[in-house]
Amino acid sequence: MSVARDGVAANTHALNLLPTGAAVPPVDRIPLYEVYMRMAEELAKRSTCVRLQVGTVVTDQRLENVLAIGAPRPASCAPSSSSTRG
Repeated sequence: MSVARDGVAANTHALNLLPTGAAVPPVDRIPLYEVYMRMAEELAKRSTCVRLQVGTVVTDQRLENVLAIGAPRPASCAPSSSSTRG
């Protein structure tokens, strides 16, 4: 079984796995997947929809580059779901 480089066994990304028997290097900063998750959480706060608080961060496979970010926005002609609540 492989060892997780960041110490999180649930993170099974290929770049996070070390060969069996390898020592886990000390982690002195948060891993990139955590950075991207925090970015998505902050983007969700900007959503104009009360019901759908979602943020999105799209990265490449190696988690080296952010390709896109976003939060849902209503169409310009459609009413916001928050204004249609009864």
